Amino acid sequence: MSGHTVISDDNAAFIQQGVSINVASRDVRHVPSLTRALACRLDGGRVRILLLASQGGALLRDIGRCGQLAAVFSQPSTHRTLQVKGSDARLDSPDDADRACLAATEEAFARDLALIGFDREFVRRMFTHEPDDLRALVFTPADVFHQSPGPRAGERIAGGA
Repeated sequence: MSGHTVISDDNAAFIQQGVSINVASRDVRHVPSLTRALACRLDGGRVRILLLASQGGALLRDIGRCGQLAAVFSQPSTHRTLQVKGSDARLDSPDDADRACLAATEEAFARDLALIGFDREFVRRMFTHEPDDLRALVFTPADVFHQSPGPRAGERIAGGA
C-alpha cells in the first residue's frame, strides 16, 4: 500500500479544516522530534503542512536528514483523529495559497474550540507568528491510519478511505 495511498475526499476535507495538527519525525538514532503545526492543505497529490520554524527546529533538521514524517490531525470537539505518514518530506517556502489556507484554518479552529469553551483570543495567540517564521513541509502521503479513540485506533485505512 505504501507510496500509492490516496486520501479520500472525506479525509482530505477533514485534515484541511480547523483541526489540531502535530508533526513528528526522527533523527538518525531514531530519537523522535515533534512540533505543533498550524494548517494543512492538499496540493495535487501532495500534503503541505504549515508550521513555525522557531518551534520546530529539531523536526526541520530531522526532516532534512531522513524525509520521514507522521502528521496527526485531531478535531478537539469530537476527538476524530487521523494519522498520515510520508517518507519524502521536504521543506518549502509558503506561498499565497498557504497563507490563505492558514487564515481559513485559524477561523475554523476557533469555531471548533468554541464548542468546548475556548475563546477566540486563545486561538489567536496560538496562530500569531512573524511572517518570516512560517515554513511549509511538503510530502506525498504514503499511509493513512485511524487514530480516533476506539477499536479501530491504529488501523490502516485501505485506499485512504
